[in-house]
Order: sequence, then structure tokens, then C-alpha cells
Amino acid sequence: MFRLSAENITHSNFPLLFSSLVVFYVGISLFDNANSDIITNLLITQVILAATYTLSKNGKIFIPAIIAGSLFISLRWLEFAVEGNKEVFQSLAILFMVGFMVLVFRNILAYLLLSKEINTNLILGVISGYLMLGVLFSFGFSLVEVLSDGQGINFKTENPEFKDIVYYTMITLTTIGYGDLSPVSDLSKLLSFSLGVMGQLYMGIVMAFIIGKFLQTDDSKNDESQGSSDQ
Repeated sequence: MFRLSAENITHSNFPLLFSSLVVFYVGISLFDNANSDIITNLLITQVILAATYTLSKNGKIFIPAIIAGSLFISLRWLEFAVEGNKEVFQSLAILFMVGFMVLVFRNILAYLLLSKEINTNLILGVISGYLMLGVLFSFGFSLVEVLSDGQGINFKTENPEFKDIVYYTMITLTTIGYGDLSPVSDLSKLLSFSLGVMGQLYMGIVMAFIIGKFLQTDDSKNDESQGSSDQ
């Protein structure tokens, strides 16, 4: 099920996803504030649209991705419009986002496995997958903050902004850990070390594949050169 082939993932679509993620992180850092949920929604919407495009060559994955992505975006905007029960909308939105991310990550890993060469599209796809982990867990930590009445992470401020959550997510993902922010609740601690482990596993596995593919490509070139010299 959801079988991928080299033909349906070789088009250069990851630069668009990478660019949208750069816009998201820069936009959140520069423009987000306590009253700018609409900016966050616009930024995440353009990321979801770009990520959906990366799946556009495979119909079996593209359709579920459109459904999951559309439901996530709809719930995000409904959460912005509705006054009460925001945790319900956030919980459902993150549920659909997880499903959507699984499809995107599967596409990236499939490209990594099936690509016969190391190129810009491959590198940007790998980086995009890493950055999307940050997006996913940022909303996860945001939900934890809602469920714990702002007691999930020690932000050392009464009204933390979403960019503070993104900042905490990225320093955890990269295992920098400055110590200025720390998890407080059990759920936030669980998410924190899960994110750290996933980030390390992702980089370790991906780097192993890239190095193996590079060595394989180099061996192929050497074989071709040897064959030409023998002739």
C-alpha cells in the first residue's frame, strides 16, 4: 500500500518545501506576538500547501495528504474563530497533522532510498524533514501548554508567545539545551526527550544512507573509469 517509485518522486519539489519552512521560522521569529494567531495560521498554511505539493506525483498518498492537511488547516482556523474549547480543536488538528507528517516523511525517506545520486533536491528534502519535526512538535508543545494551563514548560514569563515554543522546540531538537527554558509537567518532559531522541535518530539514519549512497556512487564511477581504461 502507498508504494512509491522513483518516477513519482524525482521531480524537483523539495526546494519549495524548504523555502516555505524558512519563511515559517523567520516569520514566526520576527512577527509573532501574543495577538497574532492569524500570522501563525498563514505561515503554517503555506507550509502545509508546499508539503502537499511534494506528494503531488503519487495519487495514493496525495489524496490522503490533501484530506489530512485540509482538516488540519480548517481546525486551525476554527480554533482561531471559536472562543471556547480550543483544546478540542488543537487536539484534533494535531492528530491530523501527525497523519499528514507521516506521509511527508515517508515520501522524503522514499526519495532518499530510491534516488541514484546525491543532488540539491535530496539534500533540501532531508533538511526539510528535520525542520518539519520542529513544526510538528511546536504544535505538540503548544497543546501541552493549553492542557496544563501554561504549566507545561517554564518560560519564565506570564504570557509566552508561540515563537517561544518554537524556540524551545528547536533547541531541544538540536540538543543545544541552553538551560534558559525547561519542561515542567510530565507530558512536556515526555515530549522533550522524545523529540531529542527522534532528532538524533533521524540525523543518524539519514547520514548513514547519504554516506552509503555517496560511496556507492563513487564506486560506480571508479568502475566505469576502470572499464574505460581497460578498453
